[in-house]
Amino acid sequence: MVGFGMTDVEAERAKKESPDYLFKIILIGDAGTGKSSTIKRFTADEFESEYKSTIGVDFATKSVEFSGKLIKLQIWDTAGEERYRKITNSYYRGAHGILIVYDLTSKESFENVRSWVSEVKKNGHSDVKIVVVATKVDLENKREVTDEDIKELVKELDLEHFEISCVTGEGIHSLFQRLVEKMTPAKEESEQDNNIIQTSTMIKPMERQFSMCSSFGPSPPVEVKKKSKTCVVL
Repeated sequence: MVGFGMTDVEAERAKKESPDYLFKIILIGDAGTGKSSTIKRFTADEFESEYKSTIGVDFATKSVEFSGKLIKLQIWDTAGEERYRKITNSYYRGAHGILIVYDLTSKESFENVRSWVSEVKKNGHSDVKIVVVATKVDLENKREVTDEDIKELVKELDLEHFEISCVTGEGIHSLFQRLVEKMTPAKEESEQDNNIIQTSTMIKPMERQFSMCSSFGPSPPVEVKKKSKTCVVL
């Protein structure tokens, strides 16, 4: 099996087909919050325990099947350091989805989510889909961010929130499935208005690129669970 359920034959066929949609996704957040690990777990189903800081911007792709459509995800990993901010800000343009990542074991990275949201509103498109992502849910004994902290932030920002673990893979599938679900209706409406499929300019990655295919399967209804630590839907 490959990825989330595609057979090897299905995956190879998907690689040769033109996608119905191309979505550009950006991961932003403080340095060391797990942006690179999130992408690698999703695209290659791998985890590296050794931390490597992203220099500037990195790049990965993955094809998925969702609601009968072949969708190619172009996923951009941005450096969290302030010195790279002017470079990474330019990548907001044309993004269909943005994941704002923070570390559950770092209260500072959590507090900085608000400033990252401001960056998106300043540099991104007004219709971009935003999800807040908390990493390192597996390190419960080192957790600095409480459920109450999260509830207040979600209510204030009016954004969906997911908790994930790049070590175990917990929540990764649900996170990207939900983001694709949020982006697809907006994409279809845009195409109906303009009769075109807008695609992002392909830029050569600064480092290696991962490319895999998988299937989300049928889109399940979103369940609202007040006590869920995985997804808070308003």
